[in-house]
Amino acid sequence: MKYMSKFFSNLLFTRPWWILGLSLVLVSNVVLAEPAINEDLLGMSEPALREAFVAAHKVAKPQRGPRGERGLWQLPNSNLEGINFETIFYFKQGALGRIEQRWASLDNGCDANDAAVLSNLNVKYGAAVSSNGVDNAGDQNQFSAWTMEKFQVMAYNIHHQELCEIRIAFKPNQQMDASQL
Repeated sequence: MKYMSKFFSNLLFTRPWWILGLSLVLVSNVVLAEPAINEDLLGMSEPALREAFVAAHKVAKPQRGPRGERGLWQLPNSNLEGINFETIFYFKQGALGRIEQRWASLDNGCDANDAAVLSNLNVKYGAAVSSNGVDNAGDQNQFSAWTMEKFQVMAYNIHHQELCEIRIAFKPNQQMDASQL
């Protein structure tokens, strides 16, 4: 025991590089933490996205998004309320214009996940404007939307016969006049 304390005392006081190295590791873990996926990312450039999300990778075939956006980057696991979503980042003219998070399950017991996600969004953004419906195939759909001054959040809950799906999308709130419609 005597030798152990002498060893650590010697290491601590005569080898300052050890403390410096440990400090750098601890600080780098804090600095490298990925930001939350939310409206704050909208407008970000591709290089900034790659820097912020090191686990993101470029998709082999860009996905078409609404209004000419292209889904260029994918993050396989982004956690929201304990659910791992696949996230697609859509760019237009070099800026992040849409973020879409997707989760699907073959298990039909998706109500708890739907409720947790919607509850989280309602707490964060306030009460949603929602609608429910059933399509021709008998699939139940729920749409919820939150519109803020600078952005919109949309949540889609779709219950197919074989699976259920949750999609969350963030996009800028673009005010248009009649000439732009």
